[in-house]
Amino acid sequence: MWATGRRTGIGFTLLELLVVLALVALLATALPIAFRHLIPGQQLKVATIELAGELRALQTKSALTGEKQEFRVEHTRMSGGISVELAAPGNALRSIDAIEFFPDGSSSGGRLTLVLGERRSELLVSALTGRVAQVSP
Repeated sequence: MWATGRRTGIGFTLLELLVVLALVALLATALPIAFRHLIPGQQLKVATIELAGELRALQTKSALTGEKQEFRVEHTRMSGGISVELAAPGNALRSIDAIEFFPDGSSSGGRLTLVLGERRSELLVSALTGRVAQVSP
């Protein structure tokens, strides 16, 4: 009826719990270090998606208001040391000041290059349709 001091095998000892907690703590500190090299790539990917969204919003605003909208790199704030370069479409050597979006949906076109260290990501804005597309690496 009363316990006779024999273990029934149910539950964990304090030592077992401490060992598991130590392993979890070790993994929690080691994983971010192991994945650190992936963070700049993700940061650049997110910045590219956000910039593409801003460009699409300008195109939509132009169509809704009936007024030309302009995108200028110097008005763009990118976090984390990402820089943005703007060039004429099809000619990455000739830089331009702005991309204009017109009420009919077209644009002046351009190529935006986002740079973070040695990593690069590009967006292409079509002059004919104003379509914003990410250029595959």
